[in-house]
Amino acid sequence: MGLFDIFSKKKSNTFNQQVQNTEVNRFGEDLTRLNENGELPWGWVSRKDDFRDKIASEYSYFFNEWLNSREEEPKKQYATLKSLMLYVNDAQKACKEKGECYEFWFNNIVVSDMWIQDRNNELQNLTQNIDKLQSEYERKIYIENIIAPKLREKLLEIINDNSGILQKDIYKYFDDDVKEYIVFNLYNMEKENVIIREKSGRTYKLTIKE
Repeated sequence: MGLFDIFSKKKSNTFNQQVQNTEVNRFGEDLTRLNENGELPWGWVSRKDDFRDKIASEYSYFFNEWLNSREEEPKKQYATLKSLMLYVNDAQKACKEKGECYEFWFNNIVVSDMWIQDRNNELQNLTQNIDKLQSEYERKIYIENIIAPKLREKLLEIINDNSGILQKDIYKYFDDDVKEYIVFNLYNMEKENVIIREKSGRTYKLTIKE
């Protein structure tokens, strides 16, 4: 056996040991470490499809549950956001335990520090103000389902009985949190030529259009 054969065999054995002892890409780069630029080595993403798909699927479930609750009651928002952040924390720990590449992937591609901070702030706000927020939500639902459907009829009745009434005085017939619904209705009623709104100082004088 020649010197060249011995050298080739030794080199081959060394490379085979490297493959056995660690994960490498086609360039022989270690797939368990970030590259010299502090980024994922080439080929890492495709090699980790099974793990990435599992995390992405689980994360998407909790994320979508939270996203779909954004217009629902605060109690539901709180529950889904808390579940999401508990999952994020668990996933971060799992990725950290598996190595720096997994940790980098989750913290830079799946989520970000800023996103996590924003969600934690939102969760803290819900936690501290849940009773107030829930009460406001329930009141809004009551207005939209009970008061708003009959508001136009009530406004026409008030204007008809008090021709020339000022818009600012109409607000006195209702609770403060109904004001925006009143403004919306009066604006539409004017556009539909149902009432006349004449400028009067900083408000309007209202009459039924004949």
